[in-house]
Amino acid sequence: MRDSKTIFQLRFHMGEEPRGEPKTWNSSVDGHAAALLLAELGIVRAASAFEDYLQGVIAEMDRAQIPTPTSTQSDLIERVLQRLSTEPSAKPSLARVRFFDCARNCIVHQMGRANNELATLSTAKELHDSLAAPSARKKAKWKPAIPSILLGGQVEWRPRHAILASDAYYRVAAAIDRGLVDFLGPSRLVAMAAHWAVVDPVPSLTARSSLITTIRSALNDRYSMRVEAEEIGPLLKSIDRWDHFKSVFLLKYPDRAI
Repeated sequence: MRDSKTIFQLRFHMGEEPRGEPKTWNSSVDGHAAALLLAELGIVRAASAFEDYLQGVIAEMDRAQIPTPTSTQSDLIERVLQRLSTEPSAKPSLARVRFFDCARNCIVHQMGRANNELATLSTAKELHDSLAAPSARKKAKWKPAIPSILLGGQVEWRPRHAILASDAYYRVAAAIDRGLVDFLGPSRLVAMAAHWAVVDPVPSLTARSSLITTIRSALNDRYSMRVEAEEIGPLLKSIDRWDHFKSVFLLKYPDRAI
């Protein structure tokens, strides 16, 4: 007689519960479910991309070696804003980001059912003020809105909500970018470009004929930052990084000029 573990393994292997029989999607019948799946994937991907971006910002600040306020915040966004010494007046509205972060958690951990936090956030004044704020889409037929959310209920997300999530994360990332540029200053922006073009195991571009040309190409192509060739060396020397990048470049490309 088979034990329960063996029976479960057989059922899983044969495609029965809990996985279910193989399914062929039919757009005329399953369009609603397909739209829900697409929206959930979009929201999760937008949230994941933003979290990855925040980790990248923290890495850039760590590499810059600029003293920053010690952060006691557990929230990743607040830690970044605190380290950037962002003034309250310059802080972006986080209402939509908070909402979609929570939505992502409900999708991933609760099969799309709304938890108490999401239900509470969905009625928050700050969120609805953010959705009602003037934008470039004044004449658009579609106005930003969130679906009806009931505690414990399945949330009927639509692809437009994934777009709304992506827009929310983009706006906050743009605000953080502006703060990061001010935080780093010209010398450390050049060092950031040099790191990704020379030091990183997967360089952001193919090495050019010289170190200076490589860094300048990275500044222009990756950051749209115009720096004269004769400025790069002094800028890196001002933060004691020139010798480091020069030695790494010569080690990788001994036949190329500086």
